[in-house]
Amino acid sequence: MRLLPVIAAVALGVALPAWANKRLDDAVAKAERQLAEGKEDDAVKTLEKAASKAKRDAEAPLALASLLERLGRLEDAGAALAHASERAASAPPAVRARVLAARSAFALRTGTVREATDFARQAVEAEAGAEGLAALARAQARAGDPAARGTAAEATRAAPGSAAALTASGDAFLAGRLATEAEAVYRQAVEIEPRSAAALGGLARALAAQGEAEEALEMARAATQADPHSAEALVAMGRAALAADPDDAASEAAAATQQAAFLEPKNALVKLEVGRVFESRAQPEQAASAYEAAASLDPTWAAPRVATLALQLRQGDTDATLSGLRALPDEMRATGGAELLLGEALLATGDAEGARDALDRAVGALPGLAEAHAAQGDAAEAVGEPALAAEAYGRAVELEPGNLEYRARYGALLARSGRLEDALAELLEITGRPEGRDPDTLIDLGRLYGSFEPPRVEEAVAAYEQAMKLDPGNGDAALGVAESYRAGQQWKRAISAYERVEDLAPRRKGEALLGEAWCYCQSHDLYKARFYAGLAAQAGADISKLRTALSASCGAE
Repeated sequence: MRLLPVIAAVALGVALPAWANKRLDDAVAKAERQLAEGKEDDAVKTLEKAASKAKRDAEAPLALASLLERLGRLEDAGAALAHASERAASAPPAVRARVLAARSAFALRTGTVREATDFARQAVEAEAGAEGLAALARAQARAGDPAARGTAAEATRAAPGSAAALTASGDAFLAGRLATEAEAVYRQAVEIEPRSAAALGGLARALAAQGEAEEALEMARAATQADPHSAEALVAMGRAALAADPDDAASEAAAATQQAAFLEPKNALVKLEVGRVFESRAQPEQAASAYEAAASLDPTWAAPRVATLALQLRQGDTDATLSGLRALPDEMRATGGAELLLGEALLATGDAEGARDALDRAVGALPGLAEAHAAQGDAAEAVGEPALAAEAYGRAVELEPGNLEYRARYGALLARSGRLEDALAELLEITGRPEGRDPDTLIDLGRLYGSFEPPRVEEAVAAYEQAMKLDPGNGDAALGVAESYRAGQQWKRAISAYERVEDLAPRRKGEALLGEAWCYCQSHDLYKARFYAGLAAQAGADISKLRTALSASCGAE
């Protein structure tokens, strides 16, 4: 175990400044040797002695705090950080910024998001360098503040080769659900600091978010090896385990997050992750309890409270969800997760306009979340804007190209928007996959072929017939065959197909008889048209339009 990387990690990855006194350098080097020999207590005593001798130097207790934090002695680390902060009050701006950035990082483990943000802002005020900006970006990312991406970009501009700045950038991207972008910058951070638990854990989470479970597990294991006392590394292990086993049947995710909770019982992030694992295991009561514990540990953080409300919505309690969202403080309601949940809840109540506004804000905060774009599409469709709905679903498909449900909705919306060729390409992509060849999708494909002008009859019939092979009693597919022939003015084939509908789906008998009557009407066999119209009426079909057409000698439907 090496000490210098530990100090760098707690100080957000920035090496000790050149003006650090030689006595402290020697003490750090000695402590490093003692750690390598497994003499952890001796290493602590070495830095405690250095801190006691350098009574005005904030760097000495900061180095001690970083060692204690790495050893899992968080209470002692907090006390050392407090001493460092006291000494930094009259220190140069760079020293104050360094100490405040470390306190911000520590607050994310043992305090609140608000404390972490406040310390980070003070660090930036002391010196607007990479350390303070990286600390602020990480705190903003944890809070769900979209400003994190801009802050992280400033940090990387200030120090392009800083692993801490790159890690903060990864956190910011991941908070916006931009997992691909997060992966890229985390990989850069790992190249610079191969044993950075924060960078390795972030990379594991980014890979897990993309379904790359095997590599995610590898990176998470590396993170736990780099820092065995890091709860955040174990949280990354839990995420990776869920990517490999979404139901957590092997309990690997549960084991990792429970171990994290044991190591850091005051860490609200850990409690939140425990709740998410319980949800994945279909244990909502335990999940709710964990979310409540997380909210108690950090009352300033929106995520646990939003997670509780989301659980209520999934259990069907829309009123309680809306009531809870409206009771949140303004800054919590403004987070992407809260806006997304509000939009979904309002959609469930039929308030499409309100849902659209909330979901527009949600996709701004969570641009990489396909679910948010899909919900935005649903809201746009509900207010009568199919073109905008198609655009939203198009973005969802770009983010999750393997989600066939999104692709099917996208194809349907493209068709409604008049973009038939684009819709056809999408549906052919779906039905070209074994898992996409289900009766409903094939029926949608048949309807789409029928929407062309002139109707593409043979292709529509082929799609409906394929659906019937998969589901021989499917009345929609059987009716689709008949209506396709009718649209192509192939009256005999249409009538024969309608007769088959009567046999396959007796509940659709009225529709089938009405279809037959229309075929006779449009082929100018008025006697049979009237006869089948009577049968259709007896079967409960609405023949008002047909009656009008018959009175005009079937001139038009």
